[in-house]
Amino acid sequence: MTPHFAGDSLNFIDLDMSQTIAHDPNALSADSPHRVPWQVEWFITFSVVVSVLEPLLTFVSAFKFTREALLPITGWSSPFYLFAALMFPFLGGHHSTTGSIRGYLRFCRRLMVIALVFGIVDFVRTNGQEDFGNPYLIVSSWRPTWTIAVPFFWLTMLWIARTPLPKPSPDFQVHSAHQTNRT
Repeated sequence: MTPHFAGDSLNFIDLDMSQTIAHDPNALSADSPHRVPWQVEWFITFSVVVSVLEPLLTFVSAFKFTREALLPITGWSSPFYLFAALMFPFLGGHHSTTGSIRGYLRFCRRLMVIALVFGIVDFVRTNGQEDFGNPYLIVSSWRPTWTIAVPFFWLTMLWIARTPLPKPSPDFQVHSAHQTNRT
């Protein structure tokens, strides 16, 4: 970190972050609070809610009846794609995309495609099979809503969010370029 004097105050600037932003206009930073599209914020909120509820319904015995009621609709495959989307930035995925929102969106869209394929294959494979009255084998006609329509909805929302993001202000780019030239 390099000290930078601005008037009477002393500001510390992390040159690595300013260089990243200067080279990647879509990188997230503290100076750009409106850079994340609203679709991504909703997707993350939905992912958090589902990722918290899934283990509660599965492992807490008080929710056994609720789990058995939802199982014909949700199927056995947990919403792995939602949890993976939340873990991506924390598991080192941000290094491969330099922290850009575009890389995160690309990753999440790929997860949605995988979830769609799993949902279609699961429904085609299990639709119309004998369930023997076992709630764990019942396949509801509503299952495609959760296994196909929900991933398709989020794929569409994340595709819409891929539109070009606004570039950083010219003042910020000049400041970043000045800091880069000082080294």
